Amino acid sequence: MQAKGGAGSATLSMAMAGARFAESLLKAAQGEKGVIEPTFVDSPLYKDQGIDFFASKVELGPNGVEKIHPVGKINSYEQKLLDNCLSDLKKNIAKGMALLSDISQDARTYADLYVTRCRFH
Repeated sequence: MQAKGGAGSATLSMAMAGARFAESLLKAAQGEKGVIEPTFVDSPLYKDQGIDFFASKVELGPNGVEKIHPVGKINSYEQKLLDNCLSDLKKNIAKGMALLSDISQDARTYADLYVTRCRFH
């Protein structure tokens, strides 16, 4: 993208992807069929390997994600890349879930402190 002379193009790309996804959600919510977008979701594709989330094409509908599409046919080189990706992804998901757990605990602690403070004022 040349919009910013090469600076900040990743931000613009994320904004465009977000806008496209939001538009697709609205279309699907209004009943349009065949709305397919790539997204990172709670997915059954690799749960048997301990990977609860994966990015793949999903079909959107009035209730959100209606269908999660498989990766599709890949060659042996692509399979090797996918296997490496899955190993790293599993570790990153574990880190993210641990962080979420810490944030949730911090939020509960702050909420408890706030409630306690309100009781004494």
